[in-house]
Amino acid sequence: MSRSQTRRGVLEGAFGLLAALQRIQEAGLTRLAAHSGLPKGTAHRLLEQLISVGAVERSSGRYRLGPQVFVLGRHWQPYPGLHTVAAGPVRQLALDTSATVAICALSGGATLMTAVVPGEADRIVPLRAGAITGWPTAAGKLLIAHRQQEPAPFRYSSTEWTREADTIRKRGLAFDHEGFMPGLYCVAAPLRSPDGEAIASLSALTLSPRTLAALGAAVARTAAVISADLRCADPVR
Repeated sequence: MSRSQTRRGVLEGAFGLLAALQRIQEAGLTRLAAHSGLPKGTAHRLLEQLISVGAVERSSGRYRLGPQVFVLGRHWQPYPGLHTVAAGPVRQLALDTSATVAICALSGGATLMTAVVPGEADRIVPLRAGAITGWPTAAGKLLIAHRQQEPAPFRYSSTEWTREADTIRKRGLAFDHEGFMPGLYCVAAPLRSPDGEAIASLSALTLSPRTLAALGAAVARTAAVISADLRCADPVR
């Protein structure tokens, strides 16, 4: 095995352990080795290395994620500078509409909320940055449609999805009526990078289906403002 393959294997093993800790929160060595598919000796060696850099903590023989994971993770965003540019408009949208407003990105087989301003959706489910949801949400459908991907199966046939994805791209909005959770309605619009790519979605969640049309218009306007501001402030160019 080459040195580069060995390094890759070590990294995959370390991230496998971190992913296992993310799922089960705290566990002993035997359980972590089983969940990550690693031999106990390898898991123990990698955990010790992760402890040394603050990515894992150990207490009474049990392991959990360490503070360095939080420090690194809180700085991630779908595009450089997006959260800074979006902070004011997102807060104003939440204030004007009373909706829960979130910036969302695709993450593997799920939708990840990278920034959230709480609103009326809290009456049903508190949503905060770091929350992960499945595909059948307005945010997930919108981002998959703009990337012209096939979604993970949930309730669409291929023909139905093609038709809905076309509608989402033409309309510039995606809607969800209680697909995420009973009593919760949401609408999402794309946030675009300076080159026009849909890098994330701006989503608003409400308890009233009667407000969705007006809410959609407000979300679209705010998303356009954020995208324009991002072009002006683009740190990459």
